[in-house]
Amino acid sequence: MMPLQASTPETATRRTPDRIPGAAVGIDRIRKTYGSYVALDDVSLTIRPGEFMSFLGPSGSGKTTTLNVIAGFTGHESGVLKIDGREIDRVPPHRRNIGVVFQHYALFPHMTVAENIAYPLRQRRIGRSERHAMVGAVLEKVELSALAGRYPAELSGGQQQRVALARAMVFAPGLMLLDEPLGALDKKLREALQLEIRRIHRELGSTFVFVTHDQEEALVLSDRIAVFNKGRIEQVASGEELYRAPKTLFVGQFIGESTVLRGPHESRGDETALSVAGARIRIAARRPDAGGRQCLLLRPEDLRLCAPGSTAGGHENVVAARLREKIYLGASVKYEAVLTDGTVATARMPASGPSFEIGAPVDLVWSAGCGTLLDDPGA
Repeated sequence: MMPLQASTPETATRRTPDRIPGAAVGIDRIRKTYGSYVALDDVSLTIRPGEFMSFLGPSGSGKTTTLNVIAGFTGHESGVLKIDGREIDRVPPHRRNIGVVFQHYALFPHMTVAENIAYPLRQRRIGRSERHAMVGAVLEKVELSALAGRYPAELSGGQQQRVALARAMVFAPGLMLLDEPLGALDKKLREALQLEIRRIHRELGSTFVFVTHDQEEALVLSDRIAVFNKGRIEQVASGEELYRAPKTLFVGQFIGESTVLRGPHESRGDETALSVAGARIRIAARRPDAGGRQCLLLRPEDLRLCAPGSTAGGHENVVAARLREKIYLGASVKYEAVLTDGTVATARMPASGPSFEIGAPVDLVWSAGCGTLLDDPGA
């Protein structure tokens, strides 16, 4: 089966891949089960026209199932799916006007690059001259015009990926679904093609929905990211907001590196305090609705290491630790230090700053204004 969804011939001829109105997607309380296994548990999400939305989460979290529900490849037991305000739950995949790119590009080996890209246009009975013009335009957009006559076996992995992308966008869909399309490529090529996909999305204007388990990839590409966990969406926000202001501990730990400090809490006025590793940790933000045990999530750049007793405290928190790892990263050095309660803290400091050796006692220091106070579901 061709992984490209149809538009009507009239739609295809009215629009060109120069600039496409992006489609809005509305997902309302979608539920999908496989026997007793709940793949999607009342998932709701609004994707804005022209947005680059990434679905991020571990394997089995529901991100690919949600993509397949949008495409029409997978049914669902309850809930409503809309594209541009129109309910499409009963619309077959080939009538949803969606372009799809998978991790394995499914190119026809006996067809040239141009013939592969033209295939969905032939299926829509677009005339030869118009077909030729549309293929030429999209080849320019993905910068493959010089390779139009080659076969897939004669292309690199990155070139094949761009052919698959061109084939999905040639009939001017308002919505593009990309299911880990860079997963089979090496790191250097992935990073280069991430920038290519960003450029194409910006120039094309259609809505992109991108599935990945790679958090860095999601941060590079996305306007917003939906973080999936166990069939639910934990948070939808920009990459910066997910990193600096996660709403749940899962999101905070899944996005970027973090240190999690746990302990009983108390709130007084505008301040909260945690008891951690024998120290009273002050937190400038108070959570009036907080109940039970709390945890403080800190990012590596929030923390710094000092020689024991060299800081007077003041508005800073100080916890004793012992250094267990030191990793040189060029402009910075990553340190891992173990607190007396066994907690491992990660700090990232400039390589030009003071240096500490493995096994040395250190003070872990940070401002009371740093970090995010979160409910601790494991407490």
